Amino acid sequence: MTDSQASASPEEPVLYERDGAVGVLTLNRPKAMNALTVPMLETMAAIIAGIEADPDTRVLVVTASGDKAFCVGADLKSRGKEFEAGLIHDPLGLLVRDVFGRLENLHVPVI
Repeated sequence: MTDSQASASPEEPVLYERDGAVGVLTLNRPKAMNALTVPMLETMAAIIAGIEADPDTRVLVVTASGDKAFCVGADLKSRGKEFEAGLIHDPLGLLVRDVFGRLENLHVPVI
């Protein structure tokens, strides 16, 4: 990713841009207080993979749009009736653990 090149349009629920050596990941669902969904976590995982492979990114800043909350956690509404009935595994929970584990172990500081 080149300097100041955004990875998505401003309407996307997760935005990423790099300014020099600083990567900025923005949670962008302010109406839902940035509650995390499976597609958001998949996008975050792809962004993290890009940072892991990019020696020019020296720090990652995680921020959020809106003024009510940074992030209220997982969007439990996105789990669906199949999960509630115990019929499927929990992709949301698995992705939360994966993404935040990868953030914790990222080779650059995460702010």
